[in-house]
Amino acid sequence: MRGCWWLLPPVAYVLTQRNESAWQQRVLESLSEQQRAEYVTYSNKAAGWFVVGGGAALIGIKEAVELVDTLEWPTAITFVLIVTAAAIALAFTVRRIHLTESVLSLTGVTN
Repeated sequence: MRGCWWLLPPVAYVLTQRNESAWQQRVLESLSEQQRAEYVTYSNKAAGWFVVGGGAALIGIKEAVELVDTLEWPTAITFVLIVTAAAIALAFTVRRIHLTESVLSLTGVTN
């Protein structure tokens, strides 16, 4: 998609969605029936775990707010706790991705 469409973000979004949907349809059509079933099963599990993770994040935010209120710390500490937790989670995820890539490169498997 050409960059000029981003001057009209709603149009660019619709065009991007159409392109991605067409690509996904072509990919799914190229898979066998068993591969499609495995893909859908995996996608559903991933979406479910995404919801679980989102819920856990909301619980973590609630607990951070309650901790700051209970200990009568300044409100700014709440944001520090939330950002720190998010940074740790992101660092953990990046580390796991790097470890996965290094193991796969040793075995000759491409991801």
